[in-house]
Amino acid sequence: MTTKTAIPNQRYAELLTRREVAARFGVAPQTVTRWANEGILPSVRTLGGQRRYPADEVERLVSAVWEHGPAPEGPPGPLAGGGDT
Repeated sequence: MTTKTAIPNQRYAELLTRREVAARFGVAPQTVTRWANEGILPSVRTLGGQRRYPADEVERLVSAVWEHGPAPEGPPGPLAGGGDT
């Protein structure tokens, strides 16, 4: 499920913006927001209410997508929940 915590949060070494995550996946920024809303991609909230995404989680999902290829609906759906592949 999506982690919703106000920053400061020392659990994550580096946090990425929505645009940075979108660039890594090659998708629109709106897709990143949808993935966060669906619990596919964890996020934290800044004190101003903006989302930030843990770089280590993003890189893990990017690696999983490159290793297994995108799902028919697009990355990273089934990979995040274990899926039936």
